[in-house]
Amino acid sequence: MHGLINLLNDIKIRNKLLLAFLMVTLLPVLLVGGYLTIQMRSMAFHNALEQASVNVERV
Repeated sequence: MHGLINLLNDIKIRNKLLLAFLMVTLLPVLLVGGYLTIQMRSMAFHNALEQASVNVERV
């Protein structure tokens, strides 16, 4: 833990701000994007099964 504090103290303020910006913006975007991708894939699979069932009933 103490080594991490020393590492952060040695980094320039520009790099600290860049790191903070990336953590605040990129991390939530990746989390929400991943969640929505999983949900959309699940919905598409469910709709495909439903459509296949309807097509089988027509035959």
